[in-house]
Amino acid sequence: MRRLKFPIVLAPALLVGCAAHRKATQATTLADLHNMRPDVQEVKVEQGLDQAMQSYQRFLKETPETSMTPEAMRRLADLQIEKQFGIHTGDGKPREMAAPEAAQAPASTPARPPPSGRRSCWH
Repeated sequence: MRRLKFPIVLAPALLVGCAAHRKATQATTLADLHNMRPDVQEVKVEQGLDQAMQSYQRFLKETPETSMTPEAMRRLADLQIEKQFGIHTGDGKPREMAAPEAAQAPASTPARPPPSGRRSCWH
């Protein structure tokens, strides 16, 4: 009788453990992503612009020059322009800006007609 106590106690525990493991892995396939709701909640990031600028500066200082270096420099410049000219109002929504005025062609330059279609040498 003593020999049967251990398998009798162990069998239900093993069965429950395997069943719980199967349920956890069932919902982790890519096909199940269609049934999941995306998390689209707004999150406020304090000092996000300054943190991003510091991260790009640290990247440029600490990493060797690679193909990503020009992109990091361009993005850092974009962030500096955004900070200087205040493109964002701070609430994450774009600020209304006046439309630029249309450019006028100088009066002394005659307007060119649009180019005509290409001519083929096989008339």
